[in-house]
Amino acid sequence: MYPGSRLFLLAAVATLAAAACDDRPTELTLQAVTSGRIGDVAFTVTGGTVFQAVPGGPIFADESGGEVVLDADPAALGMTNPSHVQLRTRFALSDSGSIQIAGYGDAGSELSSGHWVVVQRLEGDFQYQFRLRGSLFAEGSFSPPPNIPSAEQWVVTEFYAQDAPGYNGQSGITMWPINNLTPVFAQDVLGCSPGPALETGSLSGDAVAYALRDAWLLVVQPVTQIVGPCE
Repeated sequence: MYPGSRLFLLAAVATLAAAACDDRPTELTLQAVTSGRIGDVAFTVTGGTVFQAVPGGPIFADESGGEVVLDADPAALGMTNPSHVQLRTRFALSDSGSIQIAGYGDAGSELSSGHWVVVQRLEGDFQYQFRLRGSLFAEGSFSPPPNIPSAEQWVVTEFYAQDAPGYNGQSGITMWPINNLTPVFAQDVLGCSPGPALETGSLSGDAVAYALRDAWLLVVQPVTQIVGPCE
């Protein structure tokens, strides 16, 4: 069972209040970290500054941004096919905050060399972008947007290093509508015609990464059973 939405802004206010009233570390005091876990998923910080209040809890990056790489590759995350990775990601964005989810990048260039999904909040509007090797190829907005923009949200993404369903020898990505935790065929954002976003050839990297700006990353949940948009 998934926890109900909590307001991101209230959590931030509580953190600041705790820090202001007592210099001693508390479970609400954010500390800069270089590595750690979000639940059972281990990560390493590779850029910017990332904060965490308690081991295993959510992580946060302010407007200067932060990047983390998951320590496990798709096979170690439990994917039934290491060339596919599906993630449920729970996050919260401040106004103008963003989260990037990247799959199959190369070590040292995890975001720029693989596939990205970018979700950004502009007031109540939640926009998204799809990028391949850093190049923008599709963008739009979730419609309808979330009822409470500052609350926690979920997004389900699927990355293909190669052999996207129905397209031999190609890589691709797809994403389902925001807060759809149990996606089914024909519900992906881009639609099933022509299917997931594709790139000629396949990707050789195996890194999974996140980039945050004015954002909380609350849960990373690998889903071992691949849904697939257009099989």
